Amino acid sequence: MRAAVISQYGRPEALEIREVDKPTPGPRQLLVRVRASSVNPVDCAIRSGALRSFIRLRLPTPLGVDFAGVVEGVGREVEGFAVGDEVFGFIDIRVCGAHAEYAVIDAAAAAKKPASLSWEEAGASPGSGLTAQQALTSVVAVRPGERVLINGAGGGVGTFAVQIAKALGCHVTAVGSTSKRELLLSLGADEVIDYTKQDPFAARAAYDVIIDCVGNIGVFAARRLLVAGGRCVEVASNPKIMLRALLSKLLPSKPYKSMYVVPRGSDVEALAGWFERNEVRVVLDRTYPLEKIAEAHAYVERGRSTGKVAISIAA
Repeated sequence: MRAAVISQYGRPEALEIREVDKPTPGPRQLLVRVRASSVNPVDCAIRSGALRSFIRLRLPTPLGVDFAGVVEGVGREVEGFAVGDEVFGFIDIRVCGAHAEYAVIDAAAAAKKPASLSWEEAGASPGSGLTAQQALTSVVAVRPGERVLINGAGGGVGTFAVQIAKALGCHVTAVGSTSKRELLLSLGADEVIDYTKQDPFAARAAYDVIIDCVGNIGVFAARRLLVAGGRCVEVASNPKIMLRALLSKLLPSKPYKSMYVVPRGSDVEALAGWFERNEVRVVLDRTYPLEKIAEAHAYVERGRSTGKVAISIAA
């Protein structure tokens, strides 16, 4: 099969399209013919070696964590899936493998693909969608009526966080650039702060919850922004945030937390529910074929994409 492989850490050019052996599913795994995936900031961090202290991959290996595709093989202990099922989900970042024509997936981390989504939409949604969903529902447990600030609202996680927070009944303030203002309002943001024109962190005691998708607010600014009893969570895509995420697990009562997404099939099913109820949509910036994945990495690494960057893997 064809796969986007790295043999050593480095720049986007370190990615090579190679012919490698098709993987074999274990007893609790699915073999999925991948139709689409995406490139996330965490994929770029893994490729560059920035996360090698936390994630030990055996090189050479295919990268990629988001997937959407068709089940072609089912492990003997798997229930609830059959050959021919259309599925989507998220592979643990310590494993990867979705940037390939075939991938083995833990059945416990997959769900049926919503019929309303294209392959590219489904392949681009799991990692960022689950990050936003877990941050809002599990880490800070937002409640209807709370005021939520979403920093980096125009990116992959941010576009999902705006929509999910709004669907959960929150008042949403989105931080984004001028070019993303109309999009953020269309996604449900009640207010948009243009960080190119004003300081988005100047307010005092204005929010109940902060979702920091950039990682540039910090503890002291978060304290100023939050009301008493407020909560802040930053999502992990670089070494400093990853380290803080690990430390957060030791301090579960801390109001300022860091997190990284955990692949859970029940959460993927919940994400599918948002799509099926038309409460959440996927914002696609652009789509690259697998052969141009190095270009996709370079584009995402510049940090100016709107929503998600999908990877199409031809049938």
